[in-house]
Amino acid sequence: VDPVFTMDFFPQLASCGELIIAHGLGPEEHVQIKSVVSRYRSADPNAKHLLVHRPPLPIAFGTHHTKMFVLIYDNKLRVVIHTANLIRSDCTSKTQGIWHQDFHLKQKLCKPIPEGYRATTSSTTRQVSR
Repeated sequence: VDPVFTMDFFPQLASCGELIIAHGLGPEEHVQIKSVVSRYRSADPNAKHLLVHRPPLPIAFGTHHTKMFVLIYDNKLRVVIHTANLIRSDCTSKTQGIWHQDFHLKQKLCKPIPEGYRATTSSTTRQVSR
């Protein structure tokens, strides 16, 4: 992930509700990414939502990693899965694949759960488990 390129290439990200950058780079690069994100946060009062996460990776290379966005709108959730690393050369000079699908939020169609239903269900589950 190149956060400077990513924020320049996708300026809409600066105004989204929450942005979590998860990456598998080393500790030195993690410090650099956090530094860049801190600059965005201090320069733009609307960018307080930017977070950086470095998950533990058991091996340095060859780890499968999903590249995706989960975008939440008022009426839907959009899942975008893509093949590009968020670096300039991948996004501008290479052929990439992308898939997206919208999942519309459900309306409240169900009746409330009757009083005592959970207790009955729990006791039935315990009896079946024996």
